[in-house]
Amino acid sequence: MKQILTFLAILVGLQIKADEGMWAIHNFHHIVPDSPICFYSTNGPSLKDAVVAIGEGGSGSFISRTGLVLTNLHVIKSLIAKDNEAEKVLTNGFCSSPAIPELKLEGLYLKILVRTIDVSAEISQGLSKGQKWSSLVKETCLRYKPIEEDNRQEIKREFFGANHFLHEYAIIKDVRLVYCPPQTMASYGGDTANWHWPRMSADFAILRVYIKGNGEKSLPFSPKLYLKISENAITPGEKVYVLGYPRGTSYDWISADAHESFLLSMIRRTEVLGLRMSVINRNIHRLSAGDRIPWERYVSSLNNERLKNLGRVSGFLRYMILEKLIAKEDSCGLLLRQNERDKYQEFCVLRNKADSLVRLINPLLESDDDYRQSVQAIQSINSAGLVRNKKKFTDDILNLLVDKVFRTSNVVIEKAVTKELLAYLHNKNSVFTPMEIKQGKIGVNDYVDKIYKNSVLVEKDKVLSILSGNQSVKNDPAMMFLEYTDSIYESAVGQSLVTYANQLKVVREKILIMLHDCGFTNWSGTNGTLRVSYGKTGTQCWSTNLNKEICKAWANYGYQLRYDKSSDKQVVLNFTTDCHTTGGNSGSPVVNEYGELVGLNFDRKIDGLCGDYYYLPSVCQNICVSIDYIIKILSSKDNSKLILKELCI
Repeated sequence: MKQILTFLAILVGLQIKADEGMWAIHNFHHIVPDSPICFYSTNGPSLKDAVVAIGEGGSGSFISRTGLVLTNLHVIKSLIAKDNEAEKVLTNGFCSSPAIPELKLEGLYLKILVRTIDVSAEISQGLSKGQKWSSLVKETCLRYKPIEEDNRQEIKREFFGANHFLHEYAIIKDVRLVYCPPQTMASYGGDTANWHWPRMSADFAILRVYIKGNGEKSLPFSPKLYLKISENAITPGEKVYVLGYPRGTSYDWISADAHESFLLSMIRRTEVLGLRMSVINRNIHRLSAGDRIPWERYVSSLNNERLKNLGRVSGFLRYMILEKLIAKEDSCGLLLRQNERDKYQEFCVLRNKADSLVRLINPLLESDDDYRQSVQAIQSINSAGLVRNKKKFTDDILNLLVDKVFRTSNVVIEKAVTKELLAYLHNKNSVFTPMEIKQGKIGVNDYVDKIYKNSVLVEKDKVLSILSGNQSVKNDPAMMFLEYTDSIYESAVGQSLVTYANQLKVVREKILIMLHDCGFTNWSGTNGTLRVSYGKTGTQCWSTNLNKEICKAWANYGYQLRYDKSSDKQVVLNFTTDCHTTGGNSGSPVVNEYGELVGLNFDRKIDGLCGDYYYLPSVCQNICVSIDYIIKILSSKDNSKLILKELCI
């Protein structure tokens, strides 16, 4: 038995020490012989200066000294959609020229990492004295004054509270669209291709950022470092790095978290997403072609989330993630028992306590899912929430939130969605079913018809009018439904769930600290800071020049991508790597061992979504657009060749 446990510890240890992880760039010390790459420096140009955060949800990179930034189209698509010419831009693509000005993307900003400072000592000392987090952050930021007055400072907690780092960012708010391909080519294959391989997508966009010059005139920003385009085509087995601002994985799961309730919760969410999609698809055929477009985009986003949930569940089961988490903890326990008996006893107590807390949390999860996935998916509930909480937001933020709630505005379809969601809750006897329906006084359809007939919170213009005035909506049926569901949630679910979850968080972190101290966790969970993952390129999707299917598709938009079957030159369209990526890595540059840009990350293979909880290099493959394909596209139309000239190609 002892030999088996020893072998288990060695096996798990080898897995953990594989080339995996999302390493903080200031702590990344992976040395490549004869490589010119400098990842982090405050004394000279380094890769931290070339990689940017696109708002708070994506990544990008500088590709010219004149402020050009490369990212994914899907990262900025929602911002393009706000423009009056959005449909034309997304349908036909966009390319600026002397006659066509760049398109200003309102609300978008970029973050560039200026420096990272270890403030662990100050934070630990303040916390030990009972100082409030907000005042401690403010005090620490004042101690380290920003290099530039307008820079932003953020303090992030890492390694379960053992370390704290202050990150300073330069913020650029003048961002304009220079180029994007047609949406159908960026997401070639549509929803059925998402999260799947092989792919032939051209999911990229080129931006330009500006700063104020002398006389307040806007000038293109000149970065300290920009990525140069690789002259050589990507090949399988190359060493590559993916740099970006991920926030979708924390790598802080323990075996207690992986209870079957997790899978059931993901399946419930998938079911509700499917219900919403089916209702919309049954109704949008009545709309005009133009009115269908925003709904089709909405369905696409729902389907994207649905597939992500399914991928996590299937990968979790197929690759036995629960068993791997248990094996890691068993191995840690073995090492502690051999070397530190007191810690071993504590470790066992913590694992048992975690299991007990999860058993208390599990019965609450279904109601929590009903509340978050069904109740809060109802448009009138969201608009009622904005009205009730309007004092918490500025006018500008309120207007943005109203736009988000009513991004797809059609009373007939929204009413149909509400009926489907309430029927779903009623059929499963959910605690959030309205009392009148529970008691049989009114049917679901009549209840929803009543809300839409009598509520002023189902139309965008009326909601905006209420927010700008002092009109009372206390007795509005939508507001009453909101208050009813909120009171049920707080009394039956919310307080208990928060209590148990906070207790589990404390226990989980103590377990994770022990795993880290024993060498089973080597990097800190992602938190929106600049990270590096590394690995090798894998399979490729390529053609001889470009195949007839792709050429014909591009020709529909005026691009002359030539098909020459006699040529042996391979054009790589998309390729995979085994670098660790997650949400927030969309738009991340893929660079080779010489620091040259070879690709652009945009997706993952569906089974590899389990990498959000446990990384397996052979399974967790990310999908990238080849820089060769991007150059081929830009060179196939006269007006986009100006961009190549700017890139010195």
